[in-house]
Amino acid sequence: MHKLFIAIYRYFRAHRPVMWTLLVASSLVFGFFGLRLVYEEDLTKLLPKTEKSSRSGLAFGQLSVKDKVFVEFVPKSDSVSAEALARGCDEFIAALMEKDSSASLIANVLYRIEDEWLPNAMDYALACFPAYIDSSAYDSFDALFERNALDARMAENVEIMSNDWDGTQTTAICYDPAGLRYPVMEALKASFSGDAPYRIVDRHLFSPDGKVCVAYISQDFKSFDSMSGARLVKMISSEAESFEKENPQLRVLYHGATVNAADNSRTIKQDLVLTIGISLLIILALLLLCFRNKTNLLHILLPIVYGTLFAMASVYWIKGRISLMAMGLSVVVLGIAVSYVLHVLTQFKYVADAEQVLRAQSKPVCLGCITTIGAFAGLLFTKSELLSDFGLFASLVLLGTTFCALVFLPQFLDPEKNRRSEKAFRFLEKINSAKPDRRRWLLCLIAIVSIVCFCFAPRIGFDSNLKHIGYESPVNKESQKVYAEKFNHNLQSTFLAVSAPSLDEALSLNKGLGARLDSLQAEGIVKSWSRMSSALLSTSEMQANIDRWKAWWTPERQASAKAAVAAAARRQGLEEDIFDPFYSLISRDYEALSPIESGVLPVELSCNMVEQVGGSWLV
Repeated sequence: MHKLFIAIYRYFRAHRPVMWTLLVASSLVFGFFGLRLVYEEDLTKLLPKTEKSSRSGLAFGQLSVKDKVFVEFVPKSDSVSAEALARGCDEFIAALMEKDSSASLIANVLYRIEDEWLPNAMDYALACFPAYIDSSAYDSFDALFERNALDARMAENVEIMSNDWDGTQTTAICYDPAGLRYPVMEALKASFSGDAPYRIVDRHLFSPDGKVCVAYISQDFKSFDSMSGARLVKMISSEAESFEKENPQLRVLYHGATVNAADNSRTIKQDLVLTIGISLLIILALLLLCFRNKTNLLHILLPIVYGTLFAMASVYWIKGRISLMAMGLSVVVLGIAVSYVLHVLTQFKYVADAEQVLRAQSKPVCLGCITTIGAFAGLLFTKSELLSDFGLFASLVLLGTTFCALVFLPQFLDPEKNRRSEKAFRFLEKINSAKPDRRRWLLCLIAIVSIVCFCFAPRIGFDSNLKHIGYESPVNKESQKVYAEKFNHNLQSTFLAVSAPSLDEALSLNKGLGARLDSLQAEGIVKSWSRMSSALLSTSEMQANIDRWKAWWTPERQASAKAAVAAAARRQGLEEDIFDPFYSLISRDYEALSPIESGVLPVELSCNMVEQVGGSWLV
């Protein structure tokens, strides 16, 4: 094996330009592609990958609702009104969106009910409201058209219309003089009982106690785009600081998966720089003390940097991205990689001849590298993507470092500048020459320590909470605490989704999921769950409800209802023709029109319930 490296050494000694060209060119290529590597901060990469987790990971990996940033506006004293919180929310969102006009990081923000939403909802309701009437509501319809009930309702209608300054309630009465909407609303209320996570104040979203105003920011980039996530969080943080200075009575808190990823990314990068920096400083200080040659410090750094760039470029070519946590774990490889370089440098300190170094160290360094790479390569077969990334990156770092140490490093070893600290080397040789196996007291001590460790080792506990892996900033923790307290009853919330090729199939599956959650809630396992998506019906369900409406309103019932309403109107002194909209309502045909596919539901709301990802629908 040493013959190959010696032949390369001699060739490069005779052709220095070739050596420099290969070293510089390969370093530039590795650096260019290595810097294009994309980093991920997904903690779920640590979990084993199974067929089930792969499917759910594919779904949730592209589900944008989980990547929302939750922004809470919290008063610093009880004297701050809900209206002041709403105004503060408006100011903050307006300033944030102005900053984002050039960055384009935010897709939309849900924080209030917009003016145009209600008219659109009314138009949709008139177009296909029978599609949402539950069968239980029909039990009360006949009683509404009895004379006494209709007279009482009509008298109430007259009073309401006389005090209706904008005409909204008058329009509703013209379409529904008998009050059909009330049993319908009662049926819907029964279906959505206990689901009131928000209070609407001045068209803004508040906690049920009205103390915290909330906004939901949807990002306009993919989950794994950590750079855009960091920019978004930085922009929110900057605007929050400016806002709190101008509004000292309010606090702005924010959290979410994007915030967690940005915090983790920033902290891991800082930790990487700190740990690598400290490790290198200690190693270089000890080597400078022993070798007494500053150029040897560069000799050590060269293979390490070369191996790291080689590993980054190779990972980019193989898969394009890597877990940032895997790179952080790879810091432990630094000591192993340095040891291979030290084999070469230390041998040179004794023999001062590069060829003798290669003759003596080629085989042990290569064998050590192969066995160590084999150990790390074993992680490639684990079902955890993070551990697989770690094994791949560590193996490539060792491969690149060893190659550089045996091919390029010997070209920089100069016998004339070969110096060392004799005192330090004598001290190290003295330690190496010690024979601990002949010292009885040391053997007894090792035996005692081994027994103690053997007894206490089984008692160790392992933390299974994945939340403890990542870093969370104080603002992030406080924001999560406030949100859990005000909106989730201090309980943990979990996202559940169903996936299907079509929207109707997904909505049908979601109905089954809702039934299962109801049973879990009855058992006390689930405290509550959001029923927003359950309000969305499949086309077949909508058509069934429309058919039920049409079947109930027979020609006889229509004629009877028209006559009863007309008579009640005359008794109250009202013109009969003002209820023509009602007559049209009960006699016309309706179409099952999805609020999602028709675009009636605002994207700020629909993205919290339904998403289309590739060829699948997620609800």
